[in-house]
Amino acid sequence: MKLSLVIIAHVSAVATNGKTYRSIPLMTERQESPPKIEGTNKPDGDTIVTQMVDLVAKAAKSFDGEKAVVALDAYFAKASAFEAAAKAVTDNGERILEIVTRAPSDTVAFTVPEISDKKGRGRPREYGNKIKLYDLFSDTSNFTETTMLLYGKKCQVKYLCIDLIWKPTKTKGLGLVRFVLVELNGKDRLVLMSSSLELTAEEIITIYGLRFKIEGSFDEQKNDMGCFSYHFWTKAMEKRPRKKKAEKPTDDKSLELAKNTERAIESYICLGTIATGIITIIAFTHNRQIWKRYPGWIKTIRSDIPSIAITKETLANDLPIFLRLFPHVPICSIINYRRRNDESSFDDVA
Repeated sequence: MKLSLVIIAHVSAVATNGKTYRSIPLMTERQESPPKIEGTNKPDGDTIVTQMVDLVAKAAKSFDGEKAVVALDAYFAKASAFEAAAKAVTDNGERILEIVTRAPSDTVAFTVPEISDKKGRGRPREYGNKIKLYDLFSDTSNFTETTMLLYGKKCQVKYLCIDLIWKPTKTKGLGLVRFVLVELNGKDRLVLMSSSLELTAEEIITIYGLRFKIEGSFDEQKNDMGCFSYHFWTKAMEKRPRKKKAEKPTDDKSLELAKNTERAIESYICLGTIATGIITIIAFTHNRQIWKRYPGWIKTIRSDIPSIAITKETLANDLPIFLRLFPHVPICSIINYRRRNDESSFDDVA
């Protein structure tokens, strides 16, 4: 029996104060790949790609109808992702989600076929000339040159924007895809894809570059906040096969234990996501107070917005004072009831 793949799907929004960009976590979810239909290679349910885009759509619907653009890596350059994004609409039928992703190196697209006035046999052509996107880098004379701020640095950028028919989305009944060929500093080359024809080439490049901020935030959520350092387990959980096939438990008691364990994991991740978001907002809104009360020392301050680690350490250092000043606040009363007295805090050290 082949076990399904379980991943942690994470959605963040990139916020800025005009100078510094930071990622604020919105939703985190455990997702499981569907089993295959017996005798076929087709999934029996939504794939990981579709589940991820649906999760982004849930977050986008909380923006009061404003359109959102999600930056995804090359794994999501699939027709199912574009189709799921197209289905994310408001009650009035207005689309609320667009995709920007990176195209694989073997991506092929087609120009829009010319409409001929002459009538001939057969149906009209659906596709124009075939184009291998990465082959277009052989001649960059028609590329636009500019300087852009990407990944925190100024980069020399050459780009070419072209709207083409992409066969996987064409078969799904979707429209043209905007492709942006990018050359960074004369060496790094990539092709970006956008489901929106309204975004300019520079906007698409900037959006994809901001994906790095989400990757950094996910790293902070994992290592600084310990959001995924859970240790919930039960023998009733489904085992991974090694030398022999693993058997999935079927009795009611085991199923209940496994369900409770999954619920505990999801609750832990949910609380970690909420805590990370709160600390990020505090870092933005109280950055001067955080830097003023930070107990450590940094040789060079590279940003006026403190990181999650610095904000967390500052708040932890001030927590005992907060607990004494506001003993009647419900959360303070709960913590004060369980913490040791200040006089005996260091008895074990002495």
